[in-house]
Amino acid sequence: SSDVCSSDLMKPNHGIFLSICIATALTYLAWLQWRPVSIIATHQRDAGFSDVLVNHLPYSDQGKINWWLKNKTNLKELYDIPQPEPDGWYVVNFWLFHDGYKEDDGYDRLCFDDIKTKAHCIDKDRVFSVQWSQNQGTELTVHDGYYLYDKNGHLRKFKFEPL
Repeated sequence: SSDVCSSDLMKPNHGIFLSICIATALTYLAWLQWRPVSIIATHQRDAGFSDVLVNHLPYSDQGKINWWLKNKTNLKELYDIPQPEPDGWYVVNFWLFHDGYKEDDGYDRLCFDDIKTKAHCIDKDRVFSVQWSQNQGTELTVHDGYYLYDKNGHLRKFKFEPL
């Protein structure tokens, strides 16, 4: 006689469980990467400096770069971003908006003078920036370094050196 409780059907299958966990994690990462970016607001701080407040910018460097390349024309048409200096130089910073505008804490928040209420600052959480100059070309800055196009049009990453 065979014991039903000791049959192979009742034993846990760790491979299937692990596969489900991996598939779930990959699905979540894909969702993080490809969910729509929300542009909450734009601000022009100084000549050449534009700030874009966003939620859901892609997580990966390549995702951010691809999003910029796909949307830079729309940013110009819809928000007049960037607003370059006469020589063409500009910087566009992308900040996570998180919990919305806050009052100035007198310490480390980025405040916008074009908002005339007490809550006119955000926590500094820059996730991406794009800079263009005649000397350097396009520089795309991420959390741990920056990317430049070489003379052949290939994108090369440079890591920030520790201080």
